[in-house]
Amino acid sequence: MKGQVDRFQKMKDLAFNNFCAETLFERPEVFLTDYQACPVDEAAVAVGDVLMAHVAADGETVILSIADDVVGKMDGESASELIETMANSECPEMATLKVVAVSEISGFWTLRLPRSGDGHG
Repeated sequence: MKGQVDRFQKMKDLAFNNFCAETLFERPEVFLTDYQACPVDEAAVAVGDVLMAHVAADGETVILSIADDVVGKMDGESASELIETMANSECPEMATLKVVAVSEISGFWTLRLPRSGDGHG
């Protein structure tokens, strides 16, 4: 039985090392998180715009702005995830988000934290 346990441990370690080995292709999009937001006061943004995100006084809502103009907000699950991500970052007070999609039907926006190579973060 001890031999079986030892072989299992060796096979588990081998499988883990194989899983962690670097591969030829990188898939950074697998690690990206998209956040949903909605406009305030019928503000409009375009794909590619960069928004500043700040946690509101209630601690559960994220306020989105361009310069000094508030253009949108996030609440619910998207806001919770972003607040947690911001809390674990170098700058927990604010973050920059890039607009990756704007729904013509609902008006909602899809936002993403830019990667360090994108020149914004």
